[in-house]
Amino acid sequence: MTLRKLLSGDTTALLAVFAAGWLFSAFYRIEWWRELVEVDVGTHAAAVVTFCCVVAVAVWSSLLRRRFLWADPAELTWRGFVGRHDRALAISGRVWLGWLARLAGLAYAGTFLGMVWQVPSWAWQAMAAVVVLGGLSSLPMAAGVGTPWRLPVAARTGRERLVEGWHERVVRAVGVTFMDPGMLFPPANPVRMRMRSVWSFVAAGVVGRARFVPAAAGLAVVAALARPVLPAAPEVVLAGGCAFVALVPFGAVPRGSGVHRGCGGGWTNRTSCCAPAHSLRCWPSQQRGPHCSYWPSRPWAAGRSGIPLCCRWCP
Repeated sequence: MTLRKLLSGDTTALLAVFAAGWLFSAFYRIEWWRELVEVDVGTHAAAVVTFCCVVAVAVWSSLLRRRFLWADPAELTWRGFVGRHDRALAISGRVWLGWLARLAGLAYAGTFLGMVWQVPSWAWQAMAAVVVLGGLSSLPMAAGVGTPWRLPVAARTGRERLVEGWHERVVRAVGVTFMDPGMLFPPANPVRMRMRSVWSFVAAGVVGRARFVPAAAGLAVVAALARPVLPAAPEVVLAGGCAFVALVPFGAVPRGSGVHRGCGGGWTNRTSCCAPAHSLRCWPSQQRGPHCSYWPSRPWAAGRSGIPLCCRWCP
């Protein structure tokens, strides 16, 4: 959310202001939070520091996914002729906004837990060092080292990568709007597997998302450390919540790119004009000509299934 949108006064801006006010009001009710969480003041300082360190590593690692690399294809097409539009400047601002948001969130969480538990001075220093050092190391790894308003990753990223990031962002936005969690699942990486049964289909999806294994391991550590930090929370809730979040990416149904083309050339044209790894199969229909469906010709590629991804009537 930009400063202009925050000052616009719309519903999103008002919700953001109310959320910020509620978060800061928690510091005026520290005693109530201690009673709610059943905190034994002055104990478990090491557990609090370890918990904050693990959460900081997880948060700063999310910056390395580079979700800030996106651009509207229409803007890439038309604003490229406008001299005042600097694509690298816009992406660099997005990088700094995400970095500062993560820094503010970690600082708030660490400060709140430290005040609730009344940790000693060495714990404050350790948490601050982990948060700051993690932020200073993750920023150059994600965006490179260069001019702050024209970061290297923003200057060298091509149009194809930006459009791909835009597509992923639109899918996530539509999933949130329609409350469809299936659209929020991450896509799988390319794998070489023959899917002869349902179990091989599931295995291909898990292997294609093996990059989420470190995140699942981190969530297991968080679940183990959350028990002494939040003694009032039931163990089943902590373990079950972390296990659900960790296993959700591996349970996603593989999805394709959703590309479909018209037949265009009559009955004999059965090859799509997109990537050579895909084919367009047509068969007769009673309405408006052939009925087309986009099928991957190599269903084990990119973790996709052999199920038709989209159908349309060709003109």
